[in-house]
Amino acid sequence: MASTIGIIGVGEIASAIVEGACAGDDRPDFFLSPRNAECSAKLASDFDRVEVCESNQDVIDRSEHVILAVLPQQTETVLAELNIPADRTVVSAIAGVSVESLSPLLPQTPPIVRVIPLPPVRERQGVTAVYPAHPEVEEFFNVLGGTVVADTERLFSTLSATTATMSAYYAYLQTIADWLVSQG
Repeated sequence: MASTIGIIGVGEIASAIVEGACAGDDRPDFFLSPRNAECSAKLASDFDRVEVCESNQDVIDRSEHVILAVLPQQTETVLAELNIPADRTVVSAIAGVSVESLSPLLPQTPPIVRVIPLPPVRERQGVTAVYPAHPEVEEFFNVLGGTVVADTERLFSTLSATTATMSAYYAYLQTIADWLVSQG
């Protein structure tokens, strides 16, 4: 992907992306949203090519590609405050928000690529669903464990529904691990 990547919405998935990307030698510069100050500050202190910006607009102004990783219900509010030029690529990791829904919120019509990164990208072992195909986005996520490109947004949504079961699976495994610990 590009040499500069901005992230708006720095939570678990965004942290996993940054940590996985920074594990390699050829890593981009990351510009992070100040929204989750504690998480952003920790990533900036852990990695030399990570910086916390003063605002979300500053993230956009300094980045070639912008990863949106906010909660679905925050999408309109966050994007209403921003001016994203057409020469940026918007990489949406917003669950359940279609390209059709995002497009009206981006008046300058930058390209939109949807992704479903999972926590294993932190270890560079997470396969990321992508729609539509975008060579630079695919190249970036291939480093983090690979990609699968959906031919249609409907197929992408099917992959999204499947990945949603992962949190229940991990919760199940955590319950078993906690029980084992309690048993000594």
